[in-house]
Amino acid sequence: MKKVIILFVFIFAVTTQMVARVFDGVNYQKVGFGVSEEVKVAPSLNKYSGTVFIPTSVGTNYRVAGIGNGAFKDCFNLETAILPTSLKYISDYAFECSGISYLDIPSNVNAIGKEAFSGCKKLTAIVLPESMMNIGKNAFKDCVVLIQVTVLKKSPVKIFPNSFPDRTRQTLYVPKGSKVAYEKADYWCEFKEIVEIEG
Repeated sequence: MKKVIILFVFIFAVTTQMVARVFDGVNYQKVGFGVSEEVKVAPSLNKYSGTVFIPTSVGTNYRVAGIGNGAFKDCFNLETAILPTSLKYISDYAFECSGISYLDIPSNVNAIGKEAFSGCKKLTAIVLPESMMNIGKNAFKDCVVLIQVTVLKKSPVKIFPNSFPDRTRQTLYVPKGSKVAYEKADYWCEFKEIVEIEG
């Protein structure tokens, strides 16, 4: 009997921590277990649409650290998401097949998961911050109108052969003084054109 009670308490605790909570129409899920004070954006059965604003914290000061797996997947009527500076990662399939046309990724994001933006057929431009360390496989697959990729990091990060499958028709914008480095980097060198920008 004692073991059953302990098991029930454990299951209840795990379930409680994993349940999504809604703030201003957006679902959030606690990251990890125990005393974690971070949450990530979670999918919604009603599908997000229009412009979605994500704050730096919700509830009793839970910091929004990431966009969870498939959070905005198949949100065809989503136009854009205003992301917080507290964000550190964008998970696998996060925006897959959504309707976003532009997204400014915050300065602290260091990872984009596989197929995170795959099938975003309205996405025309993307800005990747200086903090970026990892871009997953097929992250920007089938982004048929994506023509402008801006990377604010001076030293190229390693990417997969299919991180930017359509790079031969895309223009890559990089910080001043870093063009040569990108021209020598695997797969980055295959962009249609590499242009240096000020700043």
